[in-house]
Amino acid sequence: MAEEAARFAIDALAAAGIDGATVVELGCGSGQTAARLGEAGHEVIGIDSSPHMLTLAREAAPKARLVLGSIHATPIPPCDLVLAVGEVLSYRFPGDEDASATALLDRAVRALRPGGMLVFDVAAPGRASGRGHVLGDGWAVLVDAREDRAAATLVREIVTFRRMGDAWRRSDEVHRLALLSPSGLAAHLRRRGLSARILRGYGAGELGLGWRVIAARARGGVRRAARPRS
Repeated sequence: MAEEAARFAIDALAAAGIDGATVVELGCGSGQTAARLGEAGHEVIGIDSSPHMLTLAREAAPKARLVLGSIHATPIPPCDLVLAVGEVLSYRFPGDEDASATALLDRAVRALRPGGMLVFDVAAPGRASGRGHVLGDGWAVLVDAREDRAAATLVREIVTFRRMGDAWRRSDEVHRLALLSPSGLAAHLRRRGLSARILRGYGAGELGLGWRVIAARARGGVRRAARPRS
């Protein structure tokens, strides 16, 4: 998905005639998307609340400017594209349980230059629930996802096992996501003067049940961003 999202963003910037764009990636994670954008000649500013993820991102995208902080509180600088891949706007962490997705989108819209874009995906009502597992060589991941339709939330309990010599190490995580309305978010962006489309994925394939991409663009003519002189 990171590869498809990066390609989608790169193609969208090219279609808009924006070279050497400034891209702000909210929840940049391990830096895979930032790395592809950087290879395509774009400047990436990544924001993530996990120091461990930023350590991985520095290895994957050494030219990106990485910022440790909450996406709901860290300032978004002027840019040509705001990108958030992997249900980033849906996640709720301790301290930002009441954070508003629309307030974050408003900050992103204000940061966009004329003709700039906003691309993100969200978990929506109906997001796939149930139990599943993934097995690898020396590791296993078990997931139990439960949707609370009344509260419009999804809770994922994730247990990871990793072989360590003759023993196994276990780690437990709980992910809480707000289930957001794609049509409501798209309408909100249109009221802010952007065009907005709801897509089933970043490429030819679909992301899955209750998982949608929103691609929006601010008003403004085609332009080409000036590349910094070396």
